[in-house]
Amino acid sequence: MNDGVVTEFNEANSNKFSIKCVIATILILYFMWMMNLLNIFIIDFNIFLTTVIGGTIIALVTIVLSFVLDLNKSYVKYILLLLITALYSFLTACLTYHVTICLIFPIIYSAQYRSKKVVWYTFGITTISVILCVIFGYFYGLCDANVLFYTTSTTKKFIDNFNSATINTTPNWLTNILFFAIPKIFVILGAVPMLIHLNTVIDKRTKDLIDTQESNLSLSQEIVANQANVIVSLASIVESRDQITGDHIKNTAKYVRFLTNKLIENNIYADELTNEYAMLVIEAAPLHDIGKIHIPDSILCKNGKLTAEEYDEMKKHPVYGHDLLSNFGENTSNHDYLKMARDVCLYHHERYDGKGYPNGLKEKEIPLCGRIMAIADVLDALLSKRQYKEAFSFEKTYNILNEESGKQFDPVLLKVLLDNWEEFKEKIYNS
Repeated sequence: MNDGVVTEFNEANSNKFSIKCVIATILILYFMWMMNLLNIFIIDFNIFLTTVIGGTIIALVTIVLSFVLDLNKSYVKYILLLLITALYSFLTACLTYHVTICLIFPIIYSAQYRSKKVVWYTFGITTISVILCVIFGYFYGLCDANVLFYTTSTTKKFIDNFNSATINTTPNWLTNILFFAIPKIFVILGAVPMLIHLNTVIDKRTKDLIDTQESNLSLSQEIVANQANVIVSLASIVESRDQITGDHIKNTAKYVRFLTNKLIENNIYADELTNEYAMLVIEAAPLHDIGKIHIPDSILCKNGKLTAEEYDEMKKHPVYGHDLLSNFGENTSNHDYLKMARDVCLYHHERYDGKGYPNGLKEKEIPLCGRIMAIADVLDALLSKRQYKEAFSFEKTYNILNEESGKQFDPVLLKVLLDNWEEFKEKIYNS
């Protein structure tokens, strides 16, 4: 199985279908029996009763085995097809040519297993069953004993001659097989090459479809990867304007992935943080500062401390980013991704205590993606060197984050990061 493309044949489903066919056959037989009791079908009562009892026994054995056997095992299909053949052969032996067409059903059911070996196996046991049932039916008075003729005057003479014909009460076994079994066997044999051919065609077309799906999937994944690279590259260009390297983009994406994975593992905010939601946050993370593209270089690249007016302008970059991404519209195929990217841009500087910007939201008023991004953004800022500071140690970073729990950061989210701090240092920061 490759990324949702199923290439493995599932025998269990075919076995279940065979069992359902047996149940459906018995239900139809019961319906016919009721119609016979109402004289709609004029077939000997005792013969039909024998048919119902025998068919029910075979069906019950099949149903019981379905609970006992592992339907995933390869040998189960042979047992089921043997029972199905026995059922339809018994029905044919009792009801004769009224249901002769039923002899073709086991072969048809065998075709679903997509194996020439299984089809020939079913033909073999059907051949044996037909021969045995013809002998059984003839010697026990079932063979054509319940025939009811409806005719016109033009065939009356033929029927009269037929009725007055001498009946051989000591038939030869070989003669019975030649006249009753062999024609039926040839009819069944005629279906075998057709079913094998159909299986071959279906298998070829299935393979072609799977190859096409895999090719399309590979192309789609390549397109998505290229889009992601373009996004990261554009975001890196924006970051480079304020003398921050592209590592900030990669780092924050890594940190967001680590944090969301830990949240999912611990079933935190599970009603909102689905796997799909987490993937969208991770993919949108590189765009969190895209709004800085509208901040003048005199402010963005300033080495000294910003004035109050300059800082107010800098604080507008979340809104700039949100508005920039809003220009893509709502009718694109990436609607969910763009919405997530806009939220990440707009809310990653909000504080849990309500003292952040641009909207001064607090606690769960801030979307989950914004609360996650806030931690990842500050985490990288603390651990990285900037033009105005050296990189902080892990111990100092840990302490600063811990002090801001419930203030700048969602305490539930931050606790997950701090509880896995050693793993973060060893596996994520140095990766």
